[in-house]
Formats: sequence, C-alpha cells, structure tokens
Amino acid sequence: MFEAWTGDWKIVTEGQVGLLYRDGRFDHTLAPGRHRVTSRETLVLVSTKRQSLVVSGQEVLSADAFLPKLGAVAEFVVTDPHLAHSRDDGSYPNAIQTSVQFALRQIAASRTAEDLAKLAREILDAELLGLVTRDCEGLGVRIETVRLRDIVLPADLRRLLTGVEKARREGQAALERAHAEQAALRALANAARMLRNNPELQNLRVLQSIGSTTAPVTIVLGTQAGIVPLRPDVTEA
Repeated sequence: MFEAWTGDWKIVTEGQVGLLYRDGRFDHTLAPGRHRVTSRETLVLVSTKRQSLVVSGQEVLSADAFLPKLGAVAEFVVTDPHLAHSRDDGSYPNAIQTSVQFALRQIAASRTAEDLAKLAREILDAELLGLVTRDCEGLGVRIETVRLRDIVLPADLRRLLTGVEKARREGQAALERAHAEQAALRALANAARMLRNNPELQNLRVLQSIGSTTAPVTIVLGTQAGIVPLRPDVTEA
C-alpha cells in the first residue's frame, strides 16, 4: 500500500501522494513529481487510486443456526493519506477487512440461511456498504462499494431446499393438471346438456364425424331418436 525511501531524488507518480517525514516527524505532503529527499528525511508513498480488497468466504452463523459461507469484495479510496498511514502504522487495509468480516456476521445473524440465498444481492450489498462505511470512519479512506462475492450454503441445507422446491413444483404441476381436467369435464357436461336439449346438434355431429373420416370404415345408423334416420330399405352405409 505504501513505500518509503531516504536520501537522493525520488519521484512521486500520478495516483500517489508523498508523505515527507523529517527526523521522524511528519512535515508535509508532496504532489506527483521529482523531489529531493535528504538523509534526514523519509518519503512514504501512499496510493490514492481506487483499490480492491477481497475477503475470502468464511463461515458465519445465520439466524436459524446454519453456517453458510459468505465472501465479499470491498473497493475504497484513500482520502487522507497522512491519517491513513499514521493510524496503526498504515494498516488500514487490515482494518477494512476486519470491518467487512464483522458486517458479514451481522447480516447473517439477522436472517435465515434461506433468506440470505434468496434475497436480492442489491439489498445485501447496500446493507454491507452502510455497515462498513460507519465502521471505517476515521481511517482516512472512503468506502466505495462492498459486494457479496459468494454465498455457499451447507450441503444438508442445499438438499433440504432442493427437496422443498421440487415438492412445490410438483404440487403446482398436479394443480394445473387438476384444473385442466376440471375444464375438460365442464366442457363435456356443457356439450351433453346442449345435445340433450337440441337433438339436431347430435345429428350434425354425426354427419361431421362421417365427413371427416378418411379411412374406409362401415358406419351403422339406427332410427332411434337423435340419430340420422335412413330410408326403410337402407340399413348400412
């Protein structure tokens, strides 16, 4: 995060700030450029570029006593180089990492493991950013973003959630089949009522069936009510 030199000419590049210490005490900051550093002076270079910090997945206790693994990525910018370097000997990255770890524990403790897996990442990221920003006040840095990198649920919980989801989908499929069967029965009942009240419709339906038949078949028609009557001397068609 920073470098230090004593003696000779030194260069502060773009994206850095030089902290000049004389006889062990901070004197002033140096802008990008070439600077002379005497033997009594020490130059510390602090990056002011946007930096990333990866917090690897760690087991955290959820509200329902499961142990999901949560990891995150934080991005920050040093806004006060002297404060950031002088506080805890420049260990502000460690302080940010610790803050992110505590924030992950907090959001896990307030939710079930299932909620963590299903909740929109934007909501969790916004909560993480707020927690880490408050905790890092006074470090001389500005926290730009904190994003969840991964959420890994325990194997037994994954199996449980998969079984619940499978059962839910099977129930939905059975319900859809039942709805389809009910609709078909209603249609048949309506057709039966129409045929009972209108025998002519039955005749038309028989004729329609005969007209749509393509294979060579023999159709026997009787003379009962509701069936197309034939001449007395014709019994087959």
